[in-house]
Amino acid sequence: MNYKINELHRCPICGSIPLLEAHDMGYGNGHGYPGCTAYTLKCPYCGKIEVGVNDIYNKAPQKLLVEKWNTECEKLETFLEWRNK
Repeated sequence: MNYKINELHRCPICGSIPLLEAHDMGYGNGHGYPGCTAYTLKCPYCGKIEVGVNDIYNKAPQKLLVEKWNTECEKLETFLEWRNK
C-alpha cells in the first residue's frame, strides 16, 4: 500500500509524519480473514493519533485511511485552537 506524504496532515501535537503499519489478518487468533490486511496510521513520536482500517469490506483502504487520519488531525487542531483562545 502506497500513500503520498503530501496527502497527509502532520501530527498537530508534535508535527511528525505518520507511520504506516500493515498486519496480515490471517489465522493468528483462530478467527482470521485469509488474504486480508489491517492498516494503521499512527504518530511515531507522541502517539496521540492512531487510526486503522482493513481491506475486508473496503475496496479503497488507502483513501479511507488517509481521510480518517486527516479528519482526526483536523479535530485535534480545532480543539487546540479553541483551547488556546
